Amino acid sequence: MKTSLPPTYARFDAFVHPLKQLPFWLWLAVLFCGWLISHPYLGIRHDGFLYAGQALRSIYPDHYAGDLFFLYGSQDSFTWFSWLYGKVILWLGLPNAARSMMFLGQLAWFGSLTFLLRSIFKQWSSVYLGLVLGIALLTYYGAATLFTSAEGFLTARSYSEPLVILGIALLVRQKTVSSLIVLAFAATIHPLIALPGLAIWYVSLALILQDSRQKWVYAAFTLILVASVVLLVVFKVPPFGNLTKSYDGAWYAVTSTWTADLFVWFWKWKDWAPVLVNLAIILLYFRLAEDGPLRRLVLASTAVFISAMLLTYIGADVLKNVFIVSCQLWRAQWVWNLIVHLLVLPWFWSNRHRLDPVYFWALACAVISLFAQYYPWSSILIGSSVLLTVFHREIHLDPRIRIAISSALIVGVIAAFLNENWLQLPLVGGMSPYSYYQLLFPRAVSLFIIAVALTFFCLSPKSVIRGLILTVLIVLTLLTWDRRPLWTIYTENIGDRNPFSHYIGKDEAVLWGSFNPYPWIILNRPSYLNIMSAAGVPFTKAFALEYVQRRQLVYHAADIKACQAHGYSEDDCATNLIASSLKECDIDDRLAYLVTYYPLDGKALATWTPRVPFGPETIYLYRCKDYLQGKKKK
Repeated sequence: MKTSLPPTYARFDAFVHPLKQLPFWLWLAVLFCGWLISHPYLGIRHDGFLYAGQALRSIYPDHYAGDLFFLYGSQDSFTWFSWLYGKVILWLGLPNAARSMMFLGQLAWFGSLTFLLRSIFKQWSSVYLGLVLGIALLTYYGAATLFTSAEGFLTARSYSEPLVILGIALLVRQKTVSSLIVLAFAATIHPLIALPGLAIWYVSLALILQDSRQKWVYAAFTLILVASVVLLVVFKVPPFGNLTKSYDGAWYAVTSTWTADLFVWFWKWKDWAPVLVNLAIILLYFRLAEDGPLRRLVLASTAVFISAMLLTYIGADVLKNVFIVSCQLWRAQWVWNLIVHLLVLPWFWSNRHRLDPVYFWALACAVISLFAQYYPWSSILIGSSVLLTVFHREIHLDPRIRIAISSALIVGVIAAFLNENWLQLPLVGGMSPYSYYQLLFPRAVSLFIIAVALTFFCLSPKSVIRGLILTVLIVLTLLTWDRRPLWTIYTENIGDRNPFSHYIGKDEAVLWGSFNPYPWIILNRPSYLNIMSAAGVPFTKAFALEYVQRRQLVYHAADIKACQAHGYSEDDCATNLIASSLKECDIDDRLAYLVTYYPLDGKALATWTPRVPFGPETIYLYRCKDYLQGKKKK
């Protein structure tokens, strides 16, 4: 195949030659610092609240017996992660446990990714590029930009994901049994995250079968697997008993309202765009790549993802099957993204001399759309990439024109990347607006720091100077990795020192009008209702119906106008269930206390003035029993 712009490649290779002379351990140390800078710790947030609550429940089960989230069972029964988390909490306390386990999770992620890249590529430069892409790319999977890999808060995914990556690396190295053991172990931590890894293992095995004996063994294994699933369904072993159940009208209405992202029919353009970008990149890869471990891995992961999406559509959207919805098969996208972005893109680098101008333009269009995938116009770039790949022809143009087109596309890649990073600024994108070290959030900053550090290492060959520079980089990285806002730090550390807990019985439910389940984190008490609990809606009908009933009761008893009068938006007052009226005590005799951020019509049992920047000025505790007794006297 005719190579593209060989003088340009030669000049670039000469430019980066000093970097190739740096020892691999120095590269890895610098890149791990960059990884931590681009994957900061943001505290207990998002799904991290649910796992923290489950861990606290494992320590204090009598405190959460009446909590709605646990009342009808929870997904905690399918993992031992909460048990481990609880043990570490007893040892270190909640905030230190979450932070230290999160650090180990990021270390495991970086280490397993390095091992996988090294299993695929012989050249360290491709390994470094894969790690750089892991630092640079903020890739979501699923709908509504809810989930990413290597998240900045602690969940079971923080440990299951690295194990899946390790299992895939062992599979690439043809350690089939070891790979299966590691993937099965990952499934005991987070089954839904490990399931696509196990499926890739199964499909990959079919692609490397050689003789008839291996095929017979594979067929026997398949029959045993199918028979096992049938027996689990017949004997209704959780969760397989749900394979014969479908959502009825009421349950489906609640599930499709509060967890619509589980049904691909409700996905929007920004949810499908990453899928189309990946397909464009894979199409180009298959046009150029020869058979080998990476090609088989790409083929297996793509087959698994497409099958998962088809099963999701048929089983969830059409048949409304409870088991299929609960399995969340679309999560296969997380490992598919990893393979396409962090393995396939470095492959293009290691095989860059195979790219003629047309293929280079196709790749550039795909990469631009990768950074701009949430803009509708990215569909034009995705389509252009596909057309250039499928209808590839050698174009006879003046070399200056070809260079101009290539240069324009490179500028487009840089511009799209910088634009995405501009949106990563907390004050622009709205994510963690009160966090520390605001300017470190854009991932381009991590790349800049890496580039500066590597430049100094190239200019300073003396080991003492290199050691000093590396020490400074490591210290600054560790000092800036924890970027929790002050209010988050305060709420995680206050613990038993808060002024409310001693008034509240260990199993008395609290309605704290906030998106976050503060009754768990601050008070170590059951929450009557919080938004995060909606995660349990798809799994249990009784929970789903009671969840929506409690929401409606709280909403109808609330005084939205009074809430808005204290500076809250209508969405905060209604959606986040800001407690705004003592009449909410009338809705359910299981509701024992209200916590509000402004005074209600009645005497507060206790007040709390945190004096924390960006936190509430005063917090009020109301006991429903006092309100109800006063109401009877009147």
